[in-house]
Amino acid sequence: MPVDFGIDRVRTARLTGRRPEANDAATYARIFTDARIVEEVWPEHLRTVDDAHAVLDDGLERDGRDAAVVAG
Repeated sequence: MPVDFGIDRVRTARLTGRRPEANDAATYARIFTDARIVEEVWPEHLRTVDDAHAVLDDGLERDGRDAAVVAG
């Protein structure tokens, strides 16, 4: 069961991180299907749009939020 520390964003001098949101689906898909990724590092068959949506859905469910990603 996830623990909620009440932290939604983490900020450093260079980066800002936040919890995933359902409207991040297009960004996840873009990252997963980026042709510049080296095959040996992250094989293409593990980087589909459906995989991206599944990872996002899992993160949303783990955070106790509705998985609202539509595959495709």
